[in-house]
Amino acid sequence: MLAQASYNKMVAEKNARLADLSAEDAIRQGDRDASELQAYGEKIQGAQRAGFAAQGVKVDVGSAKQVQAETAGKVARDVVRIKNNAWKVAWGYRVEAENQRTAGAFGMQAAQNAANNTILTGGLKAGGSFIEAFGKSGLAGKMLDELGVTKSGGGGGGSGPGPYGWGTSGGLM
Repeated sequence: MLAQASYNKMVAEKNARLADLSAEDAIRQGDRDASELQAYGEKIQGAQRAGFAAQGVKVDVGSAKQVQAETAGKVARDVVRIKNNAWKVAWGYRVEAENQRTAGAFGMQAAQNAANNTILTGGLKAGGSFIEAFGKSGLAGKMLDELGVTKSGGGGGGSGPGPYGWGTSGGLM
């Protein structure tokens, strides 16, 4: 069980690392796309300026300036949108990575708890079998008497009979 949980944790960690890499890639892709759009916007603005100048319009005043400003504003808005979308995609990958790591850790802890419970349950069953087997012969009774546990009902204010008819005589159990 622990070996399987260890393997699952390793797989979850590798999946988390892949998600981390995907997040980094999303940011790089967003930056690249934003840079390409920025360059394209500058190319459009250059073409606008050339067109206005070819028609004899002053490019730095009036409506020609306003058209260029609107183009620059739209490009800037789209650049921000591209970067925000890339960040959101990266955030999703980062959340996925953390979920993978958490699932791996919880799976490993659950397997460890199951193993511990198996050991504890086995010990309790062995103790119960010992009392069941030797209680009838009197050997367990002598041992329990030495510990201050009495047979049948816990005389003297104890906690009452246990599962095998044994109770405490003074609060040991």
